[in-house]
Amino acid sequence: MRQIPFSRFLFSRQFLFKNNLNTSVNIDINRYLSERVINRLFAVVSINGQQYKVTNEDILVIRYPWGPTAGDKIRLEKVLLVGSSDFTLIGRPLLLMDQVCVLATIIENTFTHAYPLFLFRKRKNRMKLNFKKDQLTYLRITDIILTQKVNENTDTDGFKNRIF
Repeated sequence: MRQIPFSRFLFSRQFLFKNNLNTSVNIDINRYLSERVINRLFAVVSINGQQYKVTNEDILVIRYPWGPTAGDKIRLEKVLLVGSSDFTLIGRPLLLMDQVCVLATIIENTFTHAYPLFLFRKRKNRMKLNFKKDQLTYLRITDIILTQKVNENTDTDGFKNRIF
């Protein structure tokens, strides 16, 4: 396959980014953070390998066995993305723990209704009927807080206490 030289590609002007555009966006986001005029924030968090899009006062149902008990206040550390109607911060792959804080409260630990598991092996005269219940954990997202300005600290200091 023949490759097209880079000089022959057509770019529109709106897709050519300049440094001054990037710095102006950072300044606008930092102004939103300092003045606290941010609209309702949303975040994408990872819990037990599943990704959930959450906002304040959302209730999550997690279907896998999970450690915390009812009434515990926890901080979700694996935050992939935070945004509002004005801006979006995307982690590569995660946002720093110092930059964003997603707080949650465990509401309840319970089980699902019993559902049947029917095991059948053809030509083996094997039939078995079991009933199973899965563990559910209900989480309420209490707050999403941006604690640090954008591009203020580019160190990897936030990873020292991170659990992966």
